[in-house]
Amino acid sequence: MAGVTPKCAPGMVYIPAGSYERGSTNSENEQPIRSIDISAFCADKHSVTNSQYSQYLSQKKLKAPLLSPTGFDRPHQPRVNVDWNEANNFCKGEGKRLPTEAEREKMAKGPSGKAEFGTSHGQLEGDQGQKLAHYNEDTTKEVCSYPTNGYGLCDMSGNIYEWTSDWYHKDYYQTSPTKNPQGPASGEYKVMRGGYWWWYVNTDHLRTTERSHKLPTARGYGIGFRCVSDVK
Repeated sequence: MAGVTPKCAPGMVYIPAGSYERGSTNSENEQPIRSIDISAFCADKHSVTNSQYSQYLSQKKLKAPLLSPTGFDRPHQPRVNVDWNEANNFCKGEGKRLPTEAEREKMAKGPSGKAEFGTSHGQLEGDQGQKLAHYNEDTTKEVCSYPTNGYGLCDMSGNIYEWTSDWYHKDYYQTSPTKNPQGPASGEYKVMRGGYWWWYVNTDHLRTTERSHKLPTARGYGIGFRCVSDVK
């Protein structure tokens, strides 16, 4: 029925179709700035937690290659130490998928399509910064410890980097399609987005346009993920 918002699965948020201005002048790999059109989809409200990941492993009768270390292992902290394949398999096992890099930027930029940071106010200025996102600390915080952004999503900047589905290429924006870009067909590294908790991280790492990348086999105490799904 026209005008009715599709329903997403519990724990997910509806992201409507629309365009936003992707990229920035901050780095060569974020250029050129271009309008990108994204179809509607559903996104997990927060990063996959230790509790959710443990439940998945139990249901699938799988053994975790690595456990979350002490200090990162509370039920509602984000699951870390997962490589790209493990994150991808989790999302598929839940009937979902990893977000594309373009979807992840749209999620972080919020309804305005312009937010520099994926926070409730779209900024991280002065003394207010660390009240809006988790960074420059010594471990992760439980998911949704900070206000949601304009879409109702938690921790789109800070806490952990999140895997996306895309292969990374520094010049991809120069040849990318403007409708639902899926990333390069192949590559060496996978794209991560969002910035993370570590003490040396500054707000430049938390920008909605910042592109980071790691080998698909990489793990770390600052790397996790969230899933998305297509609108049925």
